[in-house]
Amino acid sequence: MLLNNASSAPRLAGCEHFLDVIPELKIIFSFSNLPFYSVSAYHLGNIRGALSWLPSIKIESEGARFISKRCKHEFYSGRSIDFWISLSIVIRKILGNKNMDLGITNKTALVCASSKGLGRGCAEALAEAGVHLVINARDRKALNETADSIRTRFNVRVQTVAADITSLEGQNRVLDVAGSPDILINNAGGPPPGMWSDWEKSDFLAALEANMLTPINLIKSLLPSMMEKGWGRIVNITSQSVKAPIAVLGLSNAARAGLTGYVAGTARQVAPHGVTINNLLPGVHATDRIKYLDLEVAKARGITVQEAAAERAGAIPVGRYGTRQEFGAACAFLCSQHASFMVGQNVLLDGGAINATL
Repeated sequence: MLLNNASSAPRLAGCEHFLDVIPELKIIFSFSNLPFYSVSAYHLGNIRGALSWLPSIKIESEGARFISKRCKHEFYSGRSIDFWISLSIVIRKILGNKNMDLGITNKTALVCASSKGLGRGCAEALAEAGVHLVINARDRKALNETADSIRTRFNVRVQTVAADITSLEGQNRVLDVAGSPDILINNAGGPPPGMWSDWEKSDFLAALEANMLTPINLIKSLLPSMMEKGWGRIVNITSQSVKAPIAVLGLSNAARAGLTGYVAGTARQVAPHGVTINNLLPGVHATDRIKYLDLEVAKARGITVQEAAAERAGAIPVGRYGTRQEFGAACAFLCSQHASFMVGQNVLLDGGAINATL
């Protein structure tokens, strides 16, 4: 199978059925007539390494000419991303479309702030693993649209609660509907950026309420039933700022660090009862939150939003923003039977942006 450019993706996607009769798929990347930004030997090496464990696939190259930093960025934008989607479809077909069994089919999960962004990514990944959901968001329309999509795609039960999870009233409403779930995903939008001189006591109290005290209250409310059942998973979506504080996100830095300290002790107290608590630390992902931050940077510096986003992506070793699907997959694993030995950990998903050994 010869792939000359990104437009080959539709043809690749359309020939999946041939894999039923073809025992071996050979994918050849031809560089001889490509624009220099479409693909590179850098990516070819990554692809070959990533797929080396699949004996039914051979990857070859013809006339690879150069490796370009610009290529690294451009490859992940525009139509070329369709190629990755198409290749994924083909590989899953070869493997019989089998996913890793996470061992959580028919479990129930409460996923907070999950109508879009990282919360939605977590809800979708859990639903794909067979988990029934209670999802929450303030925007009723977006919440219902997400619920309908998940029900249709994954055939699981999805209940919705339109409420502000950071308010006590919202938390009580969500807990009334959720009952005694097996899994809790804590998530809430972060406070706005600013300078140290901008923030008053009320600003810190609001940040602590939303990003520290809200998840702690939900944890305390659901831990007893999890411990009684002898099984439970709690994942808190925090921030890479826990590892490396971000100057303009002082409110978020303080609140997330406080939650991290609470989890460190609590996770070890409840681990003997079959309950694990861990934190997921997102770096830059393609979410509304990051779009907002890019807009603020653009305004402050007098540049376009596209330029601000390009600069931010350029500072990430993988050269792009993360996706909600990638983040959700990591979350689902932490909720799985296979993660029972992970306790009180802070798992960083940032594309290598933070250069640290610990």
